[in-house]
Amino acid sequence: MSPSSSSEEGYDLGGGVAGGTLEKVISLNKGQMDLVVRDGDELTILDYKLVRGVPADAHREQLLTYAAAARALWRPARLRVGLVLLAEPYRRRALADVTGVELDEAMARLAQTAVALARARQRRSFDGRPLATCRALGCG
Repeated sequence: MSPSSSSEEGYDLGGGVAGGTLEKVISLNKGQMDLVVRDGDELTILDYKLVRGVPADAHREQLLTYAAAARALWRPARLRVGLVLLAEPYRRRALADVTGVELDEAMARLAQTAVALARARQRRSFDGRPLATCRALGCG
């Protein structure tokens, strides 16, 4: 698989939808990494955003999800993620190293989100997020 292609990976998260009850959830995550740079055994993943003035960690979960996929694909010794804010005057870039513990914790949060979404779908009731959260991320 090439670094610029989108990828899908399934995770058995336990507690999903089967026969109307929550018994098993499979989470299929699909995304596209904007830029992956491999330098020896180091990997850097960058995501480009057209927003300005967002905190450096505003898209951290998205970046950690990409990092988890990269870890599964390439097994780098060092893994970094970062944003490039294209609307900023100087194309502000913030890079951060990612640890295996952080990736495991991010995958656990993703599993919890998948279970919550499966339950919401079963109820046909989605709580959504506060508008302030969406505005802070520049998406709503």
